[in-house]
Amino acid sequence: MSSVDGHIAGPRGCQECEVGPTLDLINLVMRRAEGLPPTIGSDYPHVYCGPNRENMRVIKVNGRVVSHTGLFLSDVKVGQHILRVAGLGCMVTHPGYRHQGYGTAVAEDWMRRMLEVGADVGWLDTDFPDWYRRVGWEKAGRRHTYYLDRGNVGLLPSLSGYEVRCGYPGYLEQMLTLHRQHPLGTYRPLSLFKMLLNRPATNRWPQLKAYLATQEAQLGAYVILSGNEVIEYAGAAQVVAGLIREVFQRKDDVSISTSDHDETGRVLLQASLAVCTPVLANGLPGLFASLGLPRSLTHLGMLRIANLSSLLAKLGLEEINVQPKGEAAVLTRGAEQCELTPQEQVKLVFGPERVADFATDLFPIPFYHWPLDYI
Repeated sequence: MSSVDGHIAGPRGCQECEVGPTLDLINLVMRRAEGLPPTIGSDYPHVYCGPNRENMRVIKVNGRVVSHTGLFLSDVKVGQHILRVAGLGCMVTHPGYRHQGYGTAVAEDWMRRMLEVGADVGWLDTDFPDWYRRVGWEKAGRRHTYYLDRGNVGLLPSLSGYEVRCGYPGYLEQMLTLHRQHPLGTYRPLSLFKMLLNRPATNRWPQLKAYLATQEAQLGAYVILSGNEVIEYAGAAQVVAGLIREVFQRKDDVSISTSDHDETGRVLLQASLAVCTPVLANGLPGLFASLGLPRSLTHLGMLRIANLSSLLAKLGLEEINVQPKGEAAVLTRGAEQCELTPQEQVKLVFGPERVADFATDLFPIPFYHWPLDYI
């Protein structure tokens, strides 16, 4: 890292007086440069704020914040196990200070911070995967997206005996209880759940709405929509599916022409709904699969394992021995053995690609990060 400008401070945690200037930098690069309003603070209020400022890692040059990367810690359930996941968000460098090593420096500092706070796995969502591959990240994990339209939504079960509500006042604690019953996903505190749901509509989170299926004062299921996408749900599969059918019908405006366009040429009718799910054989994914609904399989994001031995121990897989070999690792299980780079390790553990014929009865692990928790 070098600079012709003089004094360099960091990478380090953000000071209280630096939160505002850091948000200005992030908005400049991530929003204003795209012609969008500066919404980072409201898009991710839990990440870019005073209480999390030690995890807002910055570099200053002559008193000016010029580079940043954010970190947010979550406890994520994987069946009976809990993993500590460090989300990486908004790694940016001011346009006038690029190509001087600041981006690499904050990325390396983020990895040190990840180890310092005891994270098992790093997670990020990016449009620039090849940059992160240079520092050990790789696309991995699995997510299904199912597609509903007027031709197949009628295959979902009807919602019988429940009232449909739009909005969650009075039901947030029950929603959290249902969420925590799911075998996969972030273990959120109530205050964080409320903060995430209360985010205003922006380009990043369009029309964020919660729909509930209730019987008197009891919650049976909920779904959370962002635009035309179900990004989270909880409850019994039949009730969730029935609620999704009801939501689709409420959003489907039959008065709109099936062939008209607006002034930009966009088709006016948007009678469709996408549903994001973990890759599971039971629950809602199992129900959708049994109906033969169309779906796509995509990576969950880019992942980075902090310590493979520790991660496998947390997952109850102590039978696998891990020996470091430079930046790679040699894995042994009985007569099985393979050597994997850091990028191959995340694909072995979390899929979807099969990078080695090793422990195929154990991997991939069904890890999932709900979109509502993205940073």
